[in-house]
Amino acid sequence: MATKYQRMHLFEQYMKNVYDFAKADLREKQRLYNMNEGLRSDYMILLRCESFDDGIMALYKQMSSSGRKDMLKYMRPSDLSLLIVSLTERHSQERVIDFAHGCLDKDDYAEFVQYIESDGLRRLALDKADDKEFILHWKP
Repeated sequence: MATKYQRMHLFEQYMKNVYDFAKADLREKQRLYNMNEGLRSDYMILLRCESFDDGIMALYKQMSSSGRKDMLKYMRPSDLSLLIVSLTERHSQERVIDFAHGCLDKDDYAEFVQYIESDGLRRLALDKADDKEFILHWKP
């Protein structure tokens, strides 16, 4: 006979954690994400199931810089592309160039400006999607 102190099976515990995360509001999602290091990649999968603005992007905006850095580890390139498109679309070209000037070395900066002048921010966003350091230092 089961007692009230009986421990949950590991899989049962895992399913409960995933279920709790899926049903949580944004603040609770942040708390659960921070608490459960081993489940973060699973949480990112659940966030992808939500529409992007309500999922990964919303949690990313709410995170501290260390939380953002951690989230970037678990993001797929397509998520990173969407993230950087979202961040760049809200700012003027000049603002993005100013930002880049402060955080890129001379050669990278020249390449960066060339991208913007030839293809615009959207192309830059897609091509820079794997540049996690760039995204990490962007301050929307």
